[in-house]
Amino acid sequence: MWTETAQKRIETVQRRPAWAPAIEAAGIATWAVLWVAFAQRALSGPPPSFMVIMVVVLIGVAVADFMSGLFHWFFDTFLEESTPILGPQFVAPFREHHRDPLAMTRHGFLELNGNNCIVSLPINMSVWWFAPAEPESMLGVLGYLLLLAFSFAVTATNQLHSWAHEAARPLLVRLLQRSGLVISPGHHARHHTPPHDTSYCVTNGWLNPLTDRLQFFVYAERLLVRLGVPRKQSGA
Repeated sequence: MWTETAQKRIETVQRRPAWAPAIEAAGIATWAVLWVAFAQRALSGPPPSFMVIMVVVLIGVAVADFMSGLFHWFFDTFLEESTPILGPQFVAPFREHHRDPLAMTRHGFLELNGNNCIVSLPINMSVWWFAPAEPESMLGVLGYLLLLAFSFAVTATNQLHSWAHEAARPLLVRLLQRSGLVISPGHHARHHTPPHDTSYCVTNGWLNPLTDRLQFFVYAERLLVRLGVPRKQSGA
C-alpha cells in the first residue's frame, strides 16, 4: 500500500545530491580504517588502569556531546540550504529535521552516518600523520583513547539522535536512554519545543544544562553575526 512515509522517502532521495552517497561511503570507510588503526596504536603503548580509561572515555564522550551541539546550533542558525556544498550536505538535514522531526528515521545508513564521519576526518587524519605510531608514554596512550572515545561518539550521534525520535527502539537502546548514557526522547523533546533554541547537544545531552544556563549559543550567535557570518533568512 502506497503510504505518506514512502512518498517522503522518495522526496528525501530526490533532494540529495547525486554525489552524496559516494562521499558518505568514502567517509565512513576512511573513518573505520583510521579508528581501527588508532586502537592498534593505543594497544601498543603502556596500559593505563581501568579507572583512568573510564575517565578518559567519559571526557571524550562529553566533548563529542558538546561538538554535536555546536554543529547542530550552527547549521540550525546560519547559512542556507542553497549554500554551495555545505547547504545540501549539512544545512538541509538540520532544516529538514525541524520541518519533519521523523525524517531522519527514514534515512538510510549512509545518509544518517556519513556526515559525522566526514566531519571527524580532519582531526583523525591529522593525528594519523603527526602523532606517534607507537606511543611510548602513558600520555600518548591516553591521547589515543580520548580520540577513540570522541570519534566513536561523534560518529554515533546521528544514530542516537534518530533513536530519540523512534517509537520502536531496541531494548538495549531504551536501557541506555533511561540511564542517561545516550540522548533520550524526553530530554531531546526540549529542543523541539518552541522557540527551538535550547538543548542542542544530541549525543547524550550531558552538556545541555551547562550550555543552556550559560546561554552559550545565544552569545555565540551574537558574536558570529557581528563577525559577518550570514544568519539564515528562511523560517525553517
